Amino acid sequence: MGTADGLAIFQAGAAPQLLRHTLAGVAVRAIAAADPTALLVAADGLPPQQSFDGGATWFEASGPPPEPIGLRAATISGPEELAFPRLGGATAYARLGGRGGALLGAGAGGMQLFLSFNDGIHWDPAQIEGGPHGRVIALAPSATDRSVAWAGTDSGALLRSVDGGLHWHAVATAPAPVLCLTAVVADDDTE
Repeated sequence: MGTADGLAIFQAGAAPQLLRHTLAGVAVRAIAAADPTALLVAADGLPPQQSFDGGATWFEASGPPPEPIGLRAATISGPEELAFPRLGGATAYARLGGRGGALLGAGAGGMQLFLSFNDGIHWDPAQIEGGPHGRVIALAPSATDRSVAWAGTDSGALLRSVDGGLHWHAVATAPAPVLCLTAVVADDDTE
């Protein structure tokens, strides 16, 4: 996850563990990850940065930096434009399971999570357990499970839903406010 203080790399699981905190001191605003080792990031004040060893070392990339998702939906295959982005005060969107899957949204300025089963025409509120966790800034679908999604907040909380976005709970804390998220399949078929 990109944070206001570098890149935090977590190993998912029942209790996600922080594997590495790198690029400390700069805000990471966008991430493109081909796999757990090949990373490309856009960070404030730096040219595009790339790593081929999971973030242990970084080099200046020759191409353009990845673009922040903005108010497009995060999907496992990249950002998707929305046909009916009608969620008031939206800060992030994600789609589960590809086209036609549930659409998740952070609305009310990021203070509430919602889901839609009709491409954003109607929204139902989700339940966030044990809050407050801050404003949701980023959403991302799981790379391995169509019913799992991740949310990052401005307090650094990492939230997870394992039931298609109906219920959310905090599973980890990043070292700084979360700005962007991505999930990739690790070598052992986990995220």
